[in-house]
Amino acid sequence: MDALEHLTPGERRLATVIRELHGDISSYAANELAERAQVSNATAARLFKRLGYDSYTAARAQARAQLNWAPPSLRQEERLRNGGQSDNTLAAYIQADISNLTYTLEKIPDRAMHRAVSMIVAAPRIWITGFRNSTSLALYARALLVLLKTDVRLIAQNGMSAGEDVATMQPDDLLIVIGFRRQPQLVRNILIEAGNIGMQSILVTDLHSAPLTSLVTVSLLTFSDSPGIFDSYSAGTTVINALCSRVERA
Repeated sequence: MDALEHLTPGERRLATVIRELHGDISSYAANELAERAQVSNATAARLFKRLGYDSYTAARAQARAQLNWAPPSLRQEERLRNGGQSDNTLAAYIQADISNLTYTLEKIPDRAMHRAVSMIVAAPRIWITGFRNSTSLALYARALLVLLKTDVRLIAQNGMSAGEDVATMQPDDLLIVIGFRRQPQLVRNILIEAGNIGMQSILVTDLHSAPLTSLVTVSLLTFSDSPGIFDSYSAGTTVINALCSRVERA
């Protein structure tokens, strides 16, 4: 706390945002962090200078090295820069997905799946949300669940705003969040509001969005590594498929 006392109010807000991310700034641009903390880019640059980094780029590089994790495009650039070859064969992608599925199976205990299934079965109304790359998986989850439940809704659809949808949520409702890499602040806000009214929630996510797990009832952590420039969502799709299939059989 002594270090925080020497920061300006803006720098302190930005430091709080970084702490909420558990220090994982590896896939955020400096202006994105500044926007989340509602500070200027100059304030962000000044904070990282205070922390001993030459620049934000240097701080992010260290975060990526510590996590041994980076966006697929960066990993590919790094391989090529080091003289390695980018393996774009179908076999490489299939092998990556086999690994993703294996690691995902090891990461998700069956008790978590069982609890998630029970929550879906019991919920009179289900809300689903997913933004950016998570949108397609949110649509997939809804497409399956509408075959099994009578009231399944996507947040911020049909001309409604997220705020309008959140205002109609009830404590007995269930929130399912599909939250992969680089989630907007809106996702955290929705989860906080759902928690405030006593709603239960399920999060299907990856390593990057793991800090959101503290806001949900059940988290299902998947892996999305890929040899190419795009993340793979095979494991996330499989988890959603398995979850909904178990609901049908419950």
